[in-house]
Amino acid sequence: IVRLGGELGNVIANNGAYMFMPSGLDAKCSGSQIYSILVGDYDMMASCGFSDRKVADPYERVAELLKNIYKMDFERKTIKTAYMVVQYGGGVKSLISNKEFVAAAPEGIKASTFCKQVIKAVEQIMGDKIMALRATLQARVQEICDMRDVEMFKYTHIDGFVVNKTVCGSVDVTDAYTSIRYSEYKGLISFGSATEETGLLDVSDRTPAREEFARTFAVNYIQGLDAVLARKVAALAKEAGIDGFVSIHDCFRVAPKDVLKLKGIIQEAYVWLFVENNPLQHLFDQLDLNAAECGFESVLTEDMIYEE
Repeated sequence: IVRLGGELGNVIANNGAYMFMPSGLDAKCSGSQIYSILVGDYDMMASCGFSDRKVADPYERVAELLKNIYKMDFERKTIKTAYMVVQYGGGVKSLISNKEFVAAAPEGIKASTFCKQVIKAVEQIMGDKIMALRATLQARVQEICDMRDVEMFKYTHIDGFVVNKTVCGSVDVTDAYTSIRYSEYKGLISFGSATEETGLLDVSDRTPAREEFARTFAVNYIQGLDAVLARKVAALAKEAGIDGFVSIHDCFRVAPKDVLKLKGIIQEAYVWLFVENNPLQHLFDQLDLNAAECGFESVLTEDMIYEE
């Protein structure tokens, strides 16, 4: 804030001096936003930015559900931690291993009970259509792997990018922090964290597993679309000669003078990805499915993208 004040002071004093602090735009819960566009869920789309008025975002909606259950408020970062875990395929084990999250549980409520209730709340807010897409993809991918007797298969995004991702299973080495002395003089082999009192959990067994490939397929696909969008924004920014372009996932920054250009470029990228193309049907064609017949149809229009 102090630096921004100084930069603005320079602009005022010098009648438009160049500012070196980057500025820009960040997506609103991009995972759920992409999910909702693909399945045509107006309610979630509004929560993720497609609204002409202020609407509670997914984290606020989960917090409200939990407030009604436990009669207490929850910090946004607590809900966001849980939401991101569940949205990207995690469950009780992932949440219960997060001590900061577990510490937010209401007094007298078992950690496992709290985790299960939070997961239920997140899935309720994500909605039936998004949960149905995840289930549809998992079932079909598992079926294809079983038919071909393979642990994974390749697929492409609309820009031609080939996804060739093997997913391995995992094992828990120890439930709690454990150390083994392997020599009287040379020391210990440690499993987990002594300071956090956690074991060594979810360690890859480096064995390709079709069940994990199927279970995480939707998550990896959505993150892949996020990357497709980011690549398109970067390419358009380069074509436009925008200064100082940087990105971190779904967050883009440029020189302040180019922020309005950046907004237009992001909108152009959304039109290309979701209106001019149909990324979900492109995937479903490779899975021998029909998106509309499965109940998924995008409702996003160019007018909605360019609406203030």
